[in-house]
Amino acid sequence: MKIIGKTKVIALALSAVLAVSVVGGVLAVGPGGGSGGSGATDAAGRPGHPRIHAAKALVTNAAATIGIDAKDLAKELKSGKTIAQVATEHTVSVQTVIDNAVAQANTAVDKALADGKITSEQATKIKSQLVERITKIVNEGRPHKGERHQPATTPAAVN
Repeated sequence: MKIIGKTKVIALALSAVLAVSVVGGVLAVGPGGGSGGSGATDAAGRPGHPRIHAAKALVTNAAATIGIDAKDLAKELKSGKTIAQVATEHTVSVQTVIDNAVAQANTAVDKALADGKITSEQATKIKSQLVERITKIVNEGRPHKGERHQPATTPAAVN
């Protein structure tokens, strides 16, 4: 059994959101391939960096929840808005966006556990961090290059 790092599994969990959205639940994961040897692939089976897949997955999931095209959400994000701001503009609860993303990420973690990609201890730790990390990204945007995830010191603003 190949055990992969928790950061890669979190990214893999979020990338599953994209896979579920795009190809009806098929996520191609195997040994080797991809950046860093994680075995992650995109929805079309192409190897790539798990964090890129995770970002695309979150945008795709959030766009579907908000009721807009993922390309339109991506344009809004590039203009400097957060997912929370776009959701609010479309009268969608920010908490609904967060809940949907967390639910699909939890499903992906469960699948990684069932497939023997992670241990139960890793799954528990990953799941304990998903709500905070997804909430932070939805409300504050993605970390910029070179920034690392820092625990929130104050509760995030959620509708």
